[in-house]
Amino acid sequence: MKILTFVEGYKDSIFIESLLANTVKKRGDQLITNEYAEKKPNGTNAYLKTLKEHGTEMDISYIFLADLDPSKFTCNTHRKRNLCVNYKFLLEKRTVIVHPMIEGWYISGISKTNCKKLRIPYVENLNKIDKDYFKTKIAKQRYSIDFYLDLLKFFSIEEAKHRSESFNYFIEKLYSLLDIKL
Repeated sequence: MKILTFVEGYKDSIFIESLLANTVKKRGDQLITNEYAEKKPNGTNAYLKTLKEHGTEMDISYIFLADLDPSKFTCNTHRKRNLCVNYKFLLEKRTVIVHPMIEGWYISGISKTNCKKLRIPYVENLNKIDKDYFKTKIAKQRYSIDFYLDLLKFFSIEEAKHRSESFNYFIEKLYSLLDIKL
């Protein structure tokens, strides 16, 4: 089976590939990420239409990830509806909203001990982590792809499931899709 994950951008791809590559590979499946945010919606819509019409016979299953973007949307439902308007072949049940943004997920899997090792603050309230907060308060001068990769070396799925409700929901949805026991 091919597992296709639609993600907004490059940092999202790195996160998903780092997190899921081994699990998917062990099952004999293939993980594919598709960065949709910088593309025109028509291309992504065509891809989603093909998946809707032929996904089963092509042995492809997908999940569509999007940041909540709290400055524009007050809740996950509004964000999902907005995405379904922009991507008319998107199935709402295949959509997971990252709350509030992917940077919060990166931090959610880092324990207090590992935050000390990385010399970053441990953030109790992950809801306040947006791109600006992450860049100025956590990454500081180290804001680069290398910094994100360093975070992933210390990332714990169990820690992230415990600290982030939206990450936990994503893992449950993904494992259900892959028929993996939690």
